[in-house]
Amino acid sequence: MPKKISQKKNVISNNQETLYFSQKYRLVFTVVLSLCIAGIIAILANLWFQIRCETLRQNSLIAVAQLNDRITKQSETLDDLQKDVKQTLLYKEKTVNNWLLLKSYYAVETAKFYLTVERNIDSAIKILSQAEHELEKSNSIVTQNIRNVLAKDIDSLKNAPKIDFVKTTLALEDLHKKITALATPTKVSHENPKPDTASPSQTEGKARTLWHNFLKKSKAILSKAMLIHKQDSAAPVLNHEQKESVILDMRYRVKIAEWAFMHHEEVLYQANLQQVADDIDLYFKNTNPSQATECLHSVQDLQKINLSQTLPNLDHSEQAIETAIIQ
Repeated sequence: MPKKISQKKNVISNNQETLYFSQKYRLVFTVVLSLCIAGIIAILANLWFQIRCETLRQNSLIAVAQLNDRITKQSETLDDLQKDVKQTLLYKEKTVNNWLLLKSYYAVETAKFYLTVERNIDSAIKILSQAEHELEKSNSIVTQNIRNVLAKDIDSLKNAPKIDFVKTTLALEDLHKKITALATPTKVSHENPKPDTASPSQTEGKARTLWHNFLKKSKAILSKAMLIHKQDSAAPVLNHEQKESVILDMRYRVKIAEWAFMHHEEVLYQANLQQVADDIDLYFKNTNPSQATECLHSVQDLQKINLSQTLPNLDHSEQAIETAIIQ
């Protein structure tokens, strides 16, 4: 009986030990299994994290590449825009320069017209100065060179001898009127003799010397007649029609001189004025001395004008502007 109890006790203890060891092994297995699972989870998490990081890195690289492409395209667009802006500015500057050059060329041609046709130096200087001032709006080297050429021509015009076109034309018109007035002779005032209110005694005294006075007066009249004949021998006496013809010829010559002045014909201008002076001196100096002298002074003043003087021709400015326009 005690043996059975001891056996039972041994069996129970063995069972308990077996249960204890089984529980211990189960616990160890559970721990190991948990550790394995945890390791696997950690490995999977690490792998997922690496994959996620790689995905993010790839996405970032793709985004950076796309951004770089966009930036490159935008920079190219900006470069194109800058090129377009530069070309537009260059075209605008070229257009402005061409417009200024054309205006300057027109100004030079107008100034040449004033110099050639009217010989009006003041108007030519004014027009060229305006053209030179207009070219200040351009910073081009070509326009600066043209400004320098224009400045030289302006200085040469300022130093050139000037002829007052308007004043000379008015002087010729005034001479024309003075010649027309030569047809009217100068009036000579004659004093009316006072009536003889002498007394009879005085009349008787005069009668005694009548013959003597008559001889004296006749001698004086003859001396005056001889003097007048001597003075008028150089100047022919003209009747009314001849005088009108001579005046008409002189007026015509004054008009020719005016035309020659406007067209700068020095020889024709001086020749006609000299002929007018000769006709006045020959035909009217004795009959109308005051008017003739006044006309001669006017003719002499007009003869002092020199139409043969050379003015600047502005060819340098014209050639410089033409070259700039062609280029």
